[in-house]
Amino acid sequence: MSIKTIEWKNGLIKLIDQTLLPGELRYLYIDNIKDLWQAIKLLKVRGAPALGVSGALGVYLGIRGLKTQEKSRFFAELNKVCRYLASSRPTARNLFWAIERMQGLALENKNKSVLAIKKILFNKL
Repeated sequence: MSIKTIEWKNGLIKLIDQTLLPGELRYLYIDNIKDLWQAIKLLKVRGAPALGVSGALGVYLGIRGLKTQEKSRFFAELNKVCRYLASSRPTARNLFWAIERMQGLALENKNKSVLAIKKILFNKL
């Protein structure tokens, strides 16, 4: 049996609440970046790999619902989401690495439509 610490499932981030281990295995289902920020801050997400994955998932979670097709507004919101997520655990290098990777991927594709950029980011999850 394989137990995943964190994954994208049915439009939500599904992660193990690591503050309850080893006594209890409980999953959190997160649908917004404020709840993800709290989970990271309160150490419900622990370990470098899980923090990196949460960063990448969080970037997508933060921008997926943006309605704008205007690139300057999209990139402004993307940067805001990234700064916000990074503030949850300022010393977590893997969190920063994943956030920066998602930002870089978006910038590499800045000549594409906002919808196409969102799809590219989703496909990297």
